[in-house]
Amino acid sequence: MRVASQQTPPPVQYPVGRTRLLGVALLALAAAGWVLLALWAVQGAGGLPWRVALAGVLCLACNACALHFWRRLPQGVLHWDGQHWCFENRSAGRGQGRGPGAAPTEGAPEVLLDLQNHLALRWRSALGRSRWLWLTRASDPACWPDLRRAVHARTLALGALPGTDTASADNARDASQDEARPA
Repeated sequence: MRVASQQTPPPVQYPVGRTRLLGVALLALAAAGWVLLALWAVQGAGGLPWRVALAGVLCLACNACALHFWRRLPQGVLHWDGQHWCFENRSAGRGQGRGPGAAPTEGAPEVLLDLQNHLALRWRSALGRSRWLWLTRASDPACWPDLRRAVHARTLALGALPGTDTASADNARDASQDEARPA
C-alpha cells in the first residue's frame, strides 16, 4: 500500500519583479498589433477610414494597459516559512501605500501560468487584495526548485483566506485521499 507523503516544502525566500523577458513579450505584442493594423489599413480596411481610426485608438488603449500592467508589477520578496506565505512589497510608493521597509503581508499565491522557468502568480493577501506577481528562474536559480514545490503544494491555509478558491483545497484533499488508497 502506498501512503501519500505529508511533507511540506522547505522554507524559501524568492525575489519578485519585472523581467526583461516579460517586457520584451509585451513590447512584441504591442508591435504585432500595430503591424496588423497597418496591414489592414493598407488592404483597404473595408473602405472606411473611421474603422482604421477606431482600431488605432483601441490598439493605443491596449498598449497603454500593457504599459500600466508592466509598471505596476510589484517588486519584492516572496517568503514561504513552511506554514505561511508572506509577500514583502519593496516597490517604492506603489500598491496600497506599501514602500521600502513595509511590513510583509500574509496571503496565498495561486499559480496562473507555469512556463517551467517563469511563473505568473496571483497573490491574494489576507486583507482580500489581489496582485499579480511575476517570478523567473534567473532571479535565483538555486532556490527555484524549492519555490516551485512550495507554490504547487496544497496547503491547508489556501482555503482559510477570504476570496480564495476553496475548491482547490478540496481537490487537493481528495487527490491525497486517492493516493492513499490501495491500487
